[in-house]
Order: sequence, then C-alpha cells, then structure tokens
Amino acid sequence: MNDAAADFWKRRALRETFRFNLGWWLQSFLRAVVFYGVICAAVILAMRTLRWNLSEGAFVGFGGLVILAGLCFFAARRHFITRSEALTRLDADLNLHSRLSSASEGIGFWPQPRDEARFSLQLKWGTILLPLLGIVGLLCLVGLVPIPESPSASPMERSEPGAWSAVQEKIEDLRAAEILDQESLDTLQSALDALRQQPESDWYRHESLEAGDHLLADVAQSAAELQRNLETTLGAAEAARRMEDAQAAALDPQLNKMLAEGLQGLAQGNLPLDEKMLSELKDLDASSLRQLSAEEWEALKDKMCQGIVTASDGFESGEKAGDAALLALMGQTGEGEIKRGPGAAPMALKDKESNVGSTRTEGVESEDFSRATIGTVVGLGAREHEVDTLTEQGPTPGGSMSAGSGGQTAIEQAASPAEQEALRRFFR
Repeated sequence: MNDAAADFWKRRALRETFRFNLGWWLQSFLRAVVFYGVICAAVILAMRTLRWNLSEGAFVGFGGLVILAGLCFFAARRHFITRSEALTRLDADLNLHSRLSSASEGIGFWPQPRDEARFSLQLKWGTILLPLLGIVGLLCLVGLVPIPESPSASPMERSEPGAWSAVQEKIEDLRAAEILDQESLDTLQSALDALRQQPESDWYRHESLEAGDHLLADVAQSAAELQRNLETTLGAAEAARRMEDAQAAALDPQLNKMLAEGLQGLAQGNLPLDEKMLSELKDLDASSLRQLSAEEWEALKDKMCQGIVTASDGFESGEKAGDAALLALMGQTGEGEIKRGPGAAPMALKDKESNVGSTRTEGVESEDFSRATIGTVVGLGAREHEVDTLTEQGPTPGGSMSAGSGGQTAIEQAASPAEQEALRRFFR
C-alpha cells in the first residue's frame, strides 16, 4: 500500500513540475512570438510583392520559430523547479506538513493518494491563445491581401537579336507591297523561324548571331537588286511614254533592251515579282507602253513605285527613274551599254576655240600692311637709273681692285685679314 502511494505522489509531482515549467516557458515564448510574427508578416508581404516563392520562405520561417522556442526555453530555465521542489510545493498547498518531503527522503510514510493533489495555480488559456490567434490571423491576412500587377512583376522575356527583328520587319514590308512572289518571302520567313526555334540560351551564340547577320545581308542585297531592276524597268517605261515620234524610231530599240534587262532581273532575282505583274510587264514594249491609257499607266506606275519605296526603306520613290533613263539614252555617243556607261569619249576637235582666260594676269593688292610678312611686295614703281659720272666707266681687268674714295679703297682691296686690320688703324 505504501509503495502505491509513493508511485502516486511521485507521478503527481512530475506532472506538476511539467505544468509549472511549461507556464514559465509559455510566458517567455509568447512575448517573443508576437514580435517574430510581425517580422514574418512583413517578410511575406515583401516576398509577394517581389513575386518570390513562398514555399522556400515557409521552411525558413518554421526553422526560425524552432530556434526561437529553444532560446525561450533557455531564458525561462532559471525559473524551473525539480520534482523535490514540486513535493515541497504540494506539502504547502495541501497542508501535509512536509510529509511528502520527509517520505521522499525515507523518513515516515507516504500519505494516502488524493485526487485534488495539484498546485494552486491555473494556466490562463485565454491569455495564451489570444496572441497566437492574432499572429495567425495577421499571417493569413498578409497572405491573402491582393498585390497589384506591375510591369516589373511580369516575367522577363529574352529579346531576340536585332538582325532577326530587322529581317522580320523587312519581310512584312515586302509582303505588304503585294507585288512579289509569296513563295520567295515564305522561304525567307522559314529561314528566320528556324533560327527562332533554337533554345533561347543559344540565341546569342556566335553561330546564331553570324547566321542572323548573313540572313540580313542576303535580304538587304536582294532588296537592293529588286530596287535596281524596278528602277530600270520603270525608267525605260516612263521614257518610252515621253518619247516623241521622231525620237521613238531611233531610241525604241535601246528602250526595249532596257525593259528586257529589267524584266529579266525581276523574274530571276532572289525576290521575283508575282506571276500576275510579270505577265502584265512582259507583254509591253516601248511602242505598246505609249498606247496605254493614263489610268492604266498610273496604276502600273504606282505598283512599281511602291515596290521601289519598300525595297529602299523609303529612301527612293522612283519619281526620277524616267529622267535618269532619258539622260542615259541621250548621253550615249559610242556603243556602250546602259550599265557600263555612254561608251568611248569623243576624240574629235571642236569648231570653236575654248577661251578660259588663262593668259591674263591679275594682281592682288592689299592696303593692310599690318599683316605684311618678310618678302611681301609693298609696291612697284618706274624711275630712271642714276648714273655716277665720277666713277671710271672704262673696262676693268679681271681680279683687280675697284677704285674707291679715301680709306674705302684700301679696305675693299683683296688684302689679308691682318693687312685689313692694319689699314683700319691707319685710316681711322
């Protein structure tokens, strides 16, 4: 019977020890968890604003909570009691006059078990749960509050190389002109799509960039060839319509040759015209072009001008193509072709003399002598020579001394330096 009583009181002391120490730990932990919850709410709001992954932050937050609980345990440990202290507290609360403490030391017998044996203290669950519920509500509110969308929040898209965008823009412009064969444009579009189908990580590799630049160069070269052929065809057609009957007989063969060259380039180039427009142009020559009505000619001219504008990116309009063709035809004096030049230069002399005034001399005069330099001619004048009648005018033998006056005669003679110095001292 005494052993059963001892087990009862020891278990009851252990339970009360746990309740007492738990109260001290909760008191320390609840104070810290309020501040920790506010910090977590601010972090969650910031992560949602920046569109970060909250699942990774949840593990970090839970780990921080465990660490905080451990720190609070060590902070409250100085207030904890042992089982012996719990027995002493039970003796005082139950008025057992230290019978439990004495029995634990082997003195006397354990009292009879009593169901009301507990500390005279109670945990205030309202005080414990209220801060916890507040923190949980705050975290839920922060997690559910709507975050406005912003341009920076949208996922960043990798932009394609500039050469690809330039090729795409050129293809769309040429397609909008509606004068080219669509299969050739589809071929260019397929080549560009093949580059775009690569993984985005390979877009800016050296091979991809080089392929894009090569495709852009091909498109630019094809567009320049298209512009040149359109200008040749349009120029020849417009020149044919301007021709007078007297000029047509002599120049129609050359115009037909220009038309044939332009149409050949438009049919066989990398960007050929569509079949409908080619058929309209192939049936025309210099004479038939003059027979078109004004409406038919304007419609045909507008299509070719639109193609020239598109091919040249708006730098050329085709309005001067006719003038250029007429100048090329009128300036030919030899057997040269249109693309090579007007032929050999004329070598015959002209009837009239060319006088460009190369034999006339004009002087340059300036009255500002403040800017004169050494060697500048200040002025020119005419005067008579002054003849010295006192000087002998007869012939003088070579190597002889010239006559002078006074000491100058001796000084200017061909004497040695020592003799000249003696003469200067004598005639000084």
